[in-house]
Amino acid sequence: MTAQPATVSAPSAPAPAARPQHAAMLGATLPSYALPALVSGEYGKEYVTLGDDFGQGQWRVFLHWPSASLLSCPRELTAFARHLDEFFLLKTLLIGVAGDTHSLLHSLRGNGRHATTLPYPIIQDRHQAWTQALQLSSRDASSITPATIIVDPHNRIRLIQHHDRSHCRSVDAVLTELAALQTQDNDAAAEELVGAGLEARGSSAA
Repeated sequence: MTAQPATVSAPSAPAPAARPQHAAMLGATLPSYALPALVSGEYGKEYVTLGDDFGQGQWRVFLHWPSASLLSCPRELTAFARHLDEFFLLKTLLIGVAGDTHSLLHSLRGNGRHATTLPYPIIQDRHQAWTQALQLSSRDASSITPATIIVDPHNRIRLIQHHDRSHCRSVDAVLTELAALQTQDNDAAAEELVGAGLEARGSSAA
């Protein structure tokens, strides 16, 4: 009997890493929250409770840091602070969201070469409840990565962008995304006005 050649199967490709399923949140209303936030370096005035009504009616950029991710890239805190004027020109409020304890956040603000008095609040989402409401993580918090969330003046989520923990996010890239969304809305509003004007002229001519 002639021996049959052995069949060698190609190794199966590794399964892709699980990613948070947040696509359904795009265009949705920002989930409500009421969380403690670090807002000041002044003793006794460090923390307040912020809710989802903070900054409503404005564009808002949320910088989301899962627990311990700030330790790998603490310069993000000061990088965004240095560019705050550019967000101001775009009429946008900058808000940090971190999964760390307030003591760690406070130490990052007040010590070392990254010391600064930050001009934007950092919300503490220690138990990841708001993170899960945004569908940024699985229920066991095994797949959380840093993310940037852009919310428009109508409280709609317009962008959720994930970032690798090993790389600091780019301020310029965030500003570019924000400006593109605002331009898109401005163009749509202009087209709507033109259309309304043409319709009014057509009605008057009739």
